[in-house]
Amino acid sequence: MSWLIKFGLGVVSFGSFVYVVVIVLELVKNQPWLNFLYYLSYIKLASTLTKYTPQAYLNCRRKSTEGWSIVLVLMDVTGGFLSIGQILLVEYNYNVWKSIFGNFAKFGLGVVSVSYDVLFMIQHYCLYRENSEEEYHRLPEGGHETVELRTPKT
Repeated sequence: MSWLIKFGLGVVSFGSFVYVVVIVLELVKNQPWLNFLYYLSYIKLASTLTKYTPQAYLNCRRKSTEGWSIVLVLMDVTGGFLSIGQILLVEYNYNVWKSIFGNFAKFGLGVVSVSYDVLFMIQHYCLYRENSEEEYHRLPEGGHETVELRTPKT
């Protein structure tokens, strides 16, 4: 089994353990459930870090971004910018800039997503461009329209 799979299983196991402990503590201490949701948001922030890191590592190791869609990264960076923008707009509207970290998990998710997405775009469009593009060959078919076949670069 790959070390990345072992690492991922370890993170999921740890997150599940923390999740169960937080539920038990909330029930025993009779705390508001909003605290529980905040704890879950921190678990989500940690899982987001573990979601992006292996892909960035594999892209670097293979010197290629072939095998995944850059479109998803572009949509994710859009969502990250919109999330950060919403937080900044609310802070501007209420003129309370010190509470920008009031929902740290949301702000953190936006920053982490945008940071990794920028890294992925740099990998895809700058660093490993030649290794990720596919060549298009046009083959004539009996005088009809041409068909594009994709073949990976070797």
